[in-house]
Amino acid sequence: MAAARRQATAAPDWQDTYRRWRPPVERAVAWLIYQGNRRLRYHGTIANNTWLHNPPPSTFVA
Repeated sequence: MAAARRQATAAPDWQDTYRRWRPPVERAVAWLIYQGNRRLRYHGTIANNTWLHNPPPSTFVA
């Protein structure tokens, strides 16, 4: 963590990239949370990853 902080303060190109992409990412997360997607359906990363990328036909919204 300390090395990442040093990199963030020492690299101006990293700061430019961070400032460019941070607001759109935060906005996308806020949209998802607003639409009720705060919690995942299953416990565990493998089950949730499978569910997110291959939803059952009954839950798929086109």
